[in-house]
Amino acid sequence: MTPRIGVLGASGAVGRYATRILARYGTLRLGGRTPVPAEIATGPEGRVAIERVVVDVTDTAAVATFAAGCAVVLDCTGASFRDGGRVAEAVLASGARHVDAGEPPHGSTQQEPPGGARSLTAAGMSPGLSGLLPRRVCAGFAPGATLTCWLAVRDRLSPTAATELLHSITDGSQRALASWRDGAVQPRALTRRDDVDWPLHDEPVTVSPVLTDEHIATARATGLRDGTWWTVLVSPQVRTALDRAPSLPAPDAVEALCRASALDVAGRAPWAVLACEVTGTVAGRPATRTAVLRGPGGAALTGALAAAAVAELLDDAVPPGRHTAAAALDPGRALDRVCTAGGATLEVVDGPLTTVVDVEEFVL
Repeated sequence: MTPRIGVLGASGAVGRYATRILARYGTLRLGGRTPVPAEIATGPEGRVAIERVVVDVTDTAAVATFAAGCAVVLDCTGASFRDGGRVAEAVLASGARHVDAGEPPHGSTQQEPPGGARSLTAAGMSPGLSGLLPRRVCAGFAPGATLTCWLAVRDRLSPTAATELLHSITDGSQRALASWRDGAVQPRALTRRDDVDWPLHDEPVTVSPVLTDEHIATARATGLRDGTWWTVLVSPQVRTALDRAPSLPAPDAVEALCRASALDVAGRAPWAVLACEVTGTVAGRPATRTAVLRGPGGAALTGALAAAAVAELLDDAVPPGRHTAAAALDPGRALDRVCTAGGATLEVVDGPLTTVVDVEEFVL
Protein backbone atom coordinates (compact mmCIF):
# COMPACT_ATOMS: atom_id res chain seq x y z
CA MET A 1 0.00 0.00 0.00
CA THR A 2 1.34 3.42 -0.94
CA PRO A 3 1.98 5.46 2.22
CA ARG A 4 0.43 8.87 2.72
CA ILE A 5 2.91 11.53 3.83
CA GLY A 6 1.71 14.73 5.46
CA VAL A 7 3.73 17.94 5.24
CA LEU A 8 2.89 20.90 7.46
CA GLY A 9 4.29 24.19 6.21
CA ALA A 10 4.43 22.86 2.65
CA SER A 11 4.31 26.35 1.11
CA GLY A 12 7.47 27.54 2.88
CA ALA A 13 11.00 27.32 1.52
CA VAL A 14 11.88 24.17 3.47
CA GLY A 15 8.50 22.56 2.82
CA ARG A 16 8.79 23.12 -0.93
CA TYR A 17 12.18 21.41 -1.10
CA ALA A 18 11.07 18.52 1.06
CA THR A 19 7.85 18.00 -0.89
CA ARG A 20 9.68 17.71 -4.21
CA ILE A 21 11.69 14.84 -2.77
CA LEU A 22 8.83 13.17 -0.89
CA ALA A 23 6.76 12.96 -4.07
CA ARG A 24 8.72 9.81 -4.97
CA TYR A 25 7.84 8.03 -1.72
CA GLY A 26 4.05 8.16 -1.58
CA THR A 27 0.91 10.24 -1.85
CA LEU A 28 1.03 13.67 -0.24
CA ARG A 29 -1.21 15.64 2.09
CA LEU A 30 0.08 19.21 2.11
CA GLY A 31 -0.95 21.61 4.84
CA GLY A 32 -0.48 25.33 5.32
CA ARG A 33 -2.02 28.39 6.90
CA THR A 34 -3.30 29.29 3.42
CA PRO A 35 -4.09 27.03 0.45
CA VAL A 36 -0.95 25.31 -0.86
CA PRO A 37 -0.15 26.33 -4.46
CA ALA A 38 -0.73 23.68 -7.12
CA GLU A 39 2.82 23.73 -8.47
CA ILE A 40 4.20 22.32 -5.22
CA ALA A 41 2.60 18.98 -6.08
CA THR A 42 5.06 18.22 -8.87
CA GLY A 43 7.88 15.80 -8.12
CA PRO A 44 10.61 14.21 -10.22
CA GLU A 45 8.21 11.62 -11.60
CA GLY A 46 5.49 14.15 -12.41
CA ARG A 47 2.32 15.01 -10.59
CA VAL A 48 1.43 12.74 -7.68
CA ALA A 49 -1.78 12.09 -5.81
CA ILE A 50 -2.18 14.98 -3.43
CA GLU A 51 -4.49 16.64 -0.95
CA ARG A 52 -4.23 20.28 0.06
CA VAL A 53 -5.50 21.22 3.50
CA VAL A 54 -5.64 24.55 5.28
CA VAL A 55 -4.52 23.85 8.84
CA ASP A 56 -3.59 26.01 11.82
CA VAL A 57 -0.74 24.35 13.70
CA THR A 58 -1.71 26.17 16.89
CA ASP A 59 -4.95 24.13 16.88
CA THR A 60 -3.97 20.68 18.10
CA ALA A 61 -7.32 19.17 17.14
CA ALA A 62 -6.84 20.43 13.56
CA VAL A 63 -3.32 18.97 13.50
CA ALA A 64 -4.61 15.60 14.71
CA THR A 65 -7.27 15.60 11.99
CA PHE A 66 -4.63 16.48 9.39
CA ALA A 67 -2.36 13.67 10.59
CA ALA A 68 -5.06 10.97 10.67
CA GLY A 69 -4.38 8.38 8.00
CA CYS A 70 -0.80 9.51 7.37
CA ALA A 71 2.13 7.15 7.81
CA VAL A 72 4.46 10.05 8.63
CA VAL A 73 3.90 13.76 9.15
CA LEU A 74 6.74 16.21 8.52
CA ASP A 75 6.57 19.57 10.31
CA CYS A 76 8.28 22.34 8.34
CA THR A 77 6.45 25.22 10.01
CA GLY A 78 9.30 26.30 12.26
CA ALA A 79 6.87 26.37 15.17
CA SER A 80 8.79 23.90 17.35
CA PHE A 81 10.40 26.42 19.67
CA ARG A 82 7.05 28.13 20.26
CA ASP A 83 4.61 25.26 20.69
CA GLY A 84 6.55 23.18 23.23
CA GLY A 85 5.96 19.97 21.29
CA ARG A 86 2.19 20.22 20.92
CA VAL A 87 2.30 19.50 17.17
CA ALA A 88 4.37 16.38 17.79
CA GLU A 89 1.97 15.16 20.47
CA ALA A 90 -1.04 15.66 18.21
CA VAL A 91 0.65 13.82 15.33
CA LEU A 92 1.72 10.89 17.48
CA ALA A 93 -1.72 10.65 19.10
CA SER A 94 -3.21 10.23 15.63
CA GLY A 95 -1.06 7.13 15.04
CA ALA A 96 1.34 8.74 12.55
CA ARG A 97 5.09 8.96 12.88
CA HIS A 98 6.56 12.41 13.26
CA VAL A 99 9.50 14.38 11.85
CA ASP A 100 10.32 17.98 12.74
CA ALA A 101 12.81 19.96 10.67
CA GLY A 102 13.27 22.18 13.72
CA GLU A 103 13.99 21.42 17.34
CA PRO A 104 12.01 21.66 20.58
CA PRO A 105 12.65 24.56 22.98
CA HIS A 106 15.99 24.40 24.77
CA GLY A 107 15.62 22.65 28.09
CA SER A 108 12.16 21.30 27.35
CA THR A 109 11.30 17.84 28.59
CA GLN A 110 8.87 15.65 26.69
CA GLN A 111 7.62 12.23 27.63
CA GLU A 112 8.53 9.26 25.50
CA PRO A 113 5.77 8.54 22.98
CA PRO A 114 3.55 5.55 23.78
CA GLY A 115 4.06 2.07 22.35
CA GLY A 116 6.00 1.88 19.11
CA ALA A 117 5.54 5.55 18.20
CA ARG A 118 8.51 7.26 16.56
CA SER A 119 9.47 10.92 16.50
CA LEU A 120 12.55 12.59 14.97
CA THR A 121 13.35 16.22 15.72
CA ALA A 122 16.16 18.58 14.68
CA ALA A 123 16.10 17.12 11.15
CA GLY A 124 17.50 20.15 9.36
CA MET A 125 20.77 21.66 8.26
CA SER A 126 21.67 22.84 11.77
CA PRO A 127 20.87 21.08 13.95
CA GLY A 128 20.76 17.88 11.94
CA LEU A 129 23.38 17.67 9.21
CA SER A 130 25.70 19.61 11.51
CA GLY A 131 25.63 16.57 13.81
CA LEU A 132 25.60 13.84 11.17
CA LEU A 133 28.59 15.07 9.17
CA PRO A 134 31.00 14.99 12.16
CA ARG A 135 29.85 11.48 13.03
CA ARG A 136 30.51 10.44 9.45
CA VAL A 137 34.00 11.95 9.28
CA CYS A 138 35.01 10.66 12.74
CA ALA A 139 34.08 7.04 11.93
CA GLY A 140 37.07 4.79 12.55
CA PHE A 141 39.02 7.31 14.64
CA ALA A 142 40.08 6.26 18.11
CA PRO A 143 38.69 8.22 21.09
CA GLY A 144 40.65 11.37 21.84
CA ALA A 145 40.54 12.97 18.39
CA THR A 146 40.37 16.70 17.68
CA LEU A 147 37.54 18.02 15.50
CA THR A 148 37.01 21.41 13.88
CA CYS A 149 33.77 22.24 12.06
CA TRP A 150 32.61 25.20 9.98
CA LEU A 151 29.14 26.23 8.80
CA ALA A 152 28.74 28.90 6.12
CA VAL A 153 25.51 29.95 4.38
CA ARG A 154 24.61 32.45 1.70
CA ASP A 155 20.85 32.25 1.36
CA ARG A 156 17.71 34.33 1.72
CA LEU A 157 16.13 33.97 5.17
CA SER A 158 12.38 33.78 5.50
CA PRO A 159 10.78 35.53 8.51
CA THR A 160 10.30 32.10 10.12
CA ALA A 161 13.94 31.14 9.56
CA ALA A 162 15.18 34.49 10.86
CA THR A 163 12.97 34.16 13.95
CA GLU A 164 14.30 30.66 14.62
CA LEU A 165 17.90 31.82 14.19
CA LEU A 166 17.53 34.76 16.55
CA HIS A 167 15.68 32.62 19.09
CA SER A 168 18.43 29.99 19.05
CA ILE A 169 20.99 32.66 19.89
CA THR A 170 19.09 33.79 22.98
CA ASP A 171 17.43 30.62 24.33
CA GLY A 172 20.53 29.14 25.95
CA SER A 173 21.06 26.32 23.45
CA GLN A 174 24.08 28.09 21.98
CA ARG A 175 27.10 28.84 24.12
CA ALA A 176 28.86 31.71 22.38
CA LEU A 177 32.67 31.61 22.46
CA ALA A 178 32.68 28.16 24.12
CA SER A 179 34.47 25.03 22.91
CA TRP A 180 34.99 21.40 23.86
CA ARG A 181 38.35 20.92 25.58
CA ASP A 182 39.77 17.85 27.31
CA GLY A 183 36.39 16.13 27.08
CA ALA A 184 34.33 18.90 28.66
CA VAL A 185 32.69 22.24 27.93
CA GLN A 186 35.14 25.12 28.17
CA PRO A 187 33.22 28.44 28.47
CA ARG A 188 34.57 31.53 26.72
CA ALA A 189 37.59 29.67 25.38
CA LEU A 190 37.60 31.46 22.03
CA THR A 191 36.81 34.83 20.46
CA ARG A 192 35.22 36.02 17.26
CA ARG A 193 37.72 36.71 14.50
CA ASP A 194 37.33 39.13 11.62
CA ASP A 195 39.13 39.20 8.25
CA VAL A 196 40.00 35.50 8.36
CA ASP A 197 41.27 33.71 5.26
CA TRP A 198 39.10 30.60 5.04
CA PRO A 199 40.10 27.99 2.43
CA LEU A 200 36.55 27.56 1.14
CA HIS A 201 35.89 31.23 0.36
CA ASP A 202 37.71 33.67 -1.87
CA GLU A 203 37.26 36.70 0.39
CA PRO A 204 38.05 37.26 4.09
CA VAL A 205 35.29 36.12 6.45
CA THR A 206 34.26 36.51 10.07
CA VAL A 207 34.28 33.34 12.15
CA SER A 208 32.39 33.12 15.42
CA PRO A 209 32.76 30.15 17.81
CA VAL A 210 29.68 28.51 19.24
CA LEU A 211 28.91 25.32 21.15
CA THR A 212 25.36 23.94 20.99
CA ASP A 213 23.59 21.04 22.65
CA GLU A 214 24.02 19.08 19.42
CA HIS A 215 27.77 19.79 19.36
CA ILE A 216 28.14 18.53 22.92
CA ALA A 217 26.18 15.37 22.10
CA THR A 218 28.38 14.83 19.05
CA ALA A 219 31.57 15.29 21.05
CA ARG A 220 30.44 12.73 23.61
CA ALA A 221 29.20 10.24 21.00
CA THR A 222 32.47 10.34 19.04
CA GLY A 223 34.77 10.43 22.08
CA LEU A 224 36.40 13.73 21.16
CA ARG A 225 39.11 15.21 23.30
CA ASP A 226 38.79 18.65 21.69
CA GLY A 227 36.16 20.18 19.43
CA THR A 228 35.65 23.62 17.92
CA TRP A 229 32.66 24.77 15.91
CA TRP A 230 32.78 27.97 13.86
CA THR A 231 29.91 29.89 12.29
CA VAL A 232 31.36 31.48 9.16
CA LEU A 233 29.82 34.84 8.25
CA VAL A 234 30.56 35.62 4.61
CA SER A 235 28.24 38.64 4.49
CA PRO A 236 28.98 41.91 6.29
CA GLN A 237 25.28 42.79 6.03
CA VAL A 238 24.18 39.67 7.90
CA ARG A 239 26.95 40.10 10.45
CA THR A 240 25.84 43.68 11.15
CA ALA A 241 22.19 42.63 11.43
CA LEU A 242 23.10 39.91 13.96
CA ASP A 243 25.24 42.34 15.96
CA ARG A 244 22.39 44.86 16.13
CA ALA A 245 19.64 42.33 16.88
CA PRO A 246 19.92 42.37 20.71
CA SER A 247 19.22 46.12 20.77
CA LEU A 248 16.11 45.94 18.57
CA PRO A 249 12.53 44.82 19.21
CA ALA A 250 12.11 41.26 17.97
CA PRO A 251 10.01 42.13 14.86
CA ASP A 252 12.53 44.79 13.81
CA ALA A 253 15.44 42.39 14.32
CA VAL A 254 13.74 39.76 12.18
CA GLU A 255 12.99 42.27 9.43
CA ALA A 256 16.57 43.57 9.45
CA LEU A 257 18.02 40.06 9.24
CA CYS A 258 15.71 39.11 6.35
CA ARG A 259 16.63 42.30 4.51
CA ALA A 260 20.35 41.71 5.05
CA SER A 261 20.18 38.14 3.79
CA ALA A 262 18.24 39.24 0.69
CA LEU A 263 20.91 41.84 -0.10
CA ASP A 264 23.60 39.24 0.41
CA VAL A 265 22.16 36.77 -2.09
CA ALA A 266 20.96 39.32 -4.68
CA GLY A 267 22.36 38.38 -8.08
CA ARG A 268 24.16 35.34 -6.70
CA ALA A 269 23.33 31.67 -6.40
CA PRO A 270 22.52 30.68 -2.80
CA TRP A 271 24.69 28.01 -1.22
CA ALA A 272 25.51 26.37 2.08
CA VAL A 273 28.66 24.55 3.18
CA LEU A 274 29.33 22.35 6.19
CA ALA A 275 32.93 21.26 6.66
CA CYS A 276 34.62 19.06 9.27
CA GLU A 277 38.29 18.23 9.83
CA VAL A 278 39.32 15.55 12.32
CA THR A 279 42.84 14.69 13.46
CA GLY A 280 43.71 11.67 15.57
CA THR A 281 44.59 8.04 15.10
CA VAL A 282 43.07 5.33 12.91
CA ALA A 283 44.22 1.76 13.49
CA GLY A 284 47.06 3.10 15.63
CA ARG A 285 48.39 5.50 12.97
CA PRO A 286 48.15 9.31 12.86
CA ALA A 287 45.45 10.47 10.46
CA THR A 288 43.61 13.58 9.30
CA ARG A 289 40.34 13.48 7.39
CA THR A 290 38.12 16.24 6.02
CA ALA A 291 34.51 16.12 4.84
CA VAL A 292 32.75 18.94 3.00
CA LEU A 293 29.01 18.92 2.33
CA ARG A 294 27.84 21.50 -0.22
CA GLY A 295 24.28 22.38 -1.09
CA PRO A 296 22.23 25.02 -2.88
CA GLY A 297 21.21 26.88 0.28
CA GLY A 298 20.20 26.35 3.87
CA ALA A 299 16.53 25.71 3.10
CA ALA A 300 17.49 23.13 0.48
CA LEU A 301 19.73 21.18 2.86
CA THR A 302 17.13 21.35 5.63
CA GLY A 303 14.41 20.10 3.29
CA ALA A 304 16.67 17.33 2.00
CA LEU A 305 17.48 15.97 5.47
CA ALA A 306 13.89 16.30 6.62
CA ALA A 307 12.77 14.25 3.61
CA ALA A 308 15.55 11.72 4.29
CA ALA A 309 14.28 11.38 7.87
CA VAL A 310 10.77 10.66 6.58
CA ALA A 311 12.19 8.00 4.24
CA GLU A 312 14.08 6.37 7.11
CA LEU A 313 10.90 6.21 9.19
CA LEU A 314 9.02 4.67 6.27
CA ASP A 315 11.79 2.05 6.05
CA ASP A 316 11.51 1.30 9.80
CA ALA A 317 15.17 2.30 10.15
CA VAL A 318 14.55 4.35 13.31
CA PRO A 319 13.84 2.69 16.69
CA PRO A 320 10.71 3.54 18.67
CA GLY A 321 10.90 6.62 20.84
CA ARG A 322 11.78 10.28 20.54
CA HIS A 323 15.18 11.08 19.01
CA THR A 324 17.17 13.81 17.35
CA ALA A 325 18.05 13.13 13.72
CA ALA A 326 21.79 13.30 14.38
CA ALA A 327 21.58 10.69 17.15
CA ALA A 328 19.20 8.24 15.49
CA LEU A 329 19.94 8.30 11.75
CA ASP A 330 22.77 6.34 10.19
CA PRO A 331 25.17 9.13 9.06
CA GLY A 332 26.30 7.45 5.88
CA ARG A 333 22.83 6.49 4.70
CA ALA A 334 21.28 9.85 5.61
CA LEU A 335 24.02 11.80 3.81
CA ASP A 336 23.66 9.54 0.77
CA ARG A 337 19.94 10.35 0.65
CA VAL A 338 20.63 14.08 0.96
CA CYS A 339 23.11 13.98 -1.91
CA THR A 340 21.02 11.71 -4.14
CA ALA A 341 17.76 13.62 -3.85
CA GLY A 342 18.69 17.00 -2.43
CA GLY A 343 21.15 18.39 -4.96
CA ALA A 344 24.04 18.28 -2.49
CA THR A 345 27.55 16.87 -2.85
CA LEU A 346 29.78 15.27 -0.25
CA GLU A 347 33.55 15.21 -0.56
CA VAL A 348 35.66 13.22 1.91
CA VAL A 349 39.44 13.47 1.61
CA ASP A 350 42.43 12.29 3.58
CA GLY A 351 44.13 15.48 4.68
CA PRO A 352 43.28 18.90 6.12
CA LEU A 353 40.67 21.38 4.94
CA THR A 354 43.22 23.20 2.77
CA THR A 355 43.14 20.28 0.33
CA VAL A 356 39.53 21.03 -0.66
CA VAL A 357 38.74 23.35 -3.56
CA ASP A 358 36.88 26.67 -3.34
CA VAL A 359 33.08 26.27 -3.25
CA GLU A 360 32.04 29.95 -3.29
CA GLU A 361 30.07 29.76 -6.53
CA PHE A 362 28.48 26.34 -6.00
CA VAL A 363 25.37 26.08 -8.18
CA LEU A 364 22.69 23.39 -8.14
